[in-house]
Amino acid sequence: MAVLTGVEGGEGVSFLSLMLALSLGSSPHHKVALLDGNFNPERFRTLSSLLNLSEDSVTIEKGTYKVDGYVNDLHPNVHVLNHSGVRPDSTFFSDRQLGGFLEHLRQHYAFTIVDMPPLLKGTSSLYLAPSADQLYVIASAGKTSVADLEQSKSVAAAAGARISGVVLNRQQTPLWSKLFWRKFFL
Repeated sequence: MAVLTGVEGGEGVSFLSLMLALSLGSSPHHKVALLDGNFNPERFRTLSSLLNLSEDSVTIEKGTYKVDGYVNDLHPNVHVLNHSGVRPDSTFFSDRQLGGFLEHLRQHYAFTIVDMPPLLKGTSSLYLAPSADQLYVIASAGKTSVADLEQSKSVAAAAGARISGVVLNRQQTPLWSKLFWRKFFL
């Protein structure tokens, strides 16, 4: 299970989570679950219409919560999981039955990608981070400061998690690189 999170928000975590899930799910041998840990109904509606998701028969019940899986005909191995019902915020991830839910995902999916809220803006990521196999922080080139990354590392460590890596997003190659050192940059 890989958890992707940002520092302050706006780093492109949701887009990278989706692209990672679609890439891993392109193999016919791997079932992939993509869980939107932000539980934003408007964003899920946009994602659903963009990917033309149809409700699948996958339903995972976790205590009082029910998570439904949606698929696209072009990507049948990728299940986009969404909480059905009232937006649970951090109560979903602070629930005592989270361990059973995560174990269910590990048993039924080869890969689970969780798109979580930013580390420095909420507590949801802190509940899930210690249970994750991998925790990746997405940083935005030119926006995310080293101090914010250090603070994220401290916050994750205080929660009992270890950051597996940092992904630098939105890095642009300089204009001169198209003329010189093309192989190095492109």
